[in-house]
Amino acid sequence: MLPIMATAEQYIREDSKRISYIKSLVKEKAEDLILIPESQATPISRKKSWKDLDFSHPQRTIRLGTMFSGIGAIEHALQRLKLNHRIVFAGDIDTKCKQSYFANYDIKEENWFDDARTFDARKYKGQVDLLVGGAPCQAFSMVGKRLGFEDARGTLFYEFARVIKETQPKVFIFEMLKA
Repeated sequence: MLPIMATAEQYIREDSKRISYIKSLVKEKAEDLILIPESQATPISRKKSWKDLDFSHPQRTIRLGTMFSGIGAIEHALQRLKLNHRIVFAGDIDTKCKQSYFANYDIKEENWFDDARTFDARKYKGQVDLLVGGAPCQAFSMVGKRLGFEDARGTLFYEFARVIKETQPKVFIFEMLKA
């Protein structure tokens, strides 16, 4: 019986060596497939942490538009990162948010809107680099009734999409908290 066990162990070891060898071949091939040409490489693709990156054009000004602005989280983030930015427009239906926003950020009354449904963003076409917003999550939340698009708040996503179409920003970020 011992010779059989020795043979089984030997076979397992040989099989493990084969598997390791095949894994190394597959890994090597996969790396070749996802290898980015140096001309297209970015610091991130070179495995540099985004936290250690410097902004390539820190002197430029980001033209920012926000919807469902609240008290201005993205604006605060841009301030903390010391990035030049100018608020093109912002808005929120909550009057207390508006008071806080106007106390903390430089924005003219004509560039504030109270209701995303009536906001006509066409006049801002081509004037926004970054559009940020996150429609209310109550319609999708586990603590709510979870009516989704059947809840009026759930349809505000479409207003964000409309404003993207109207302003044509260079970049947009739509955020939603985990429901």
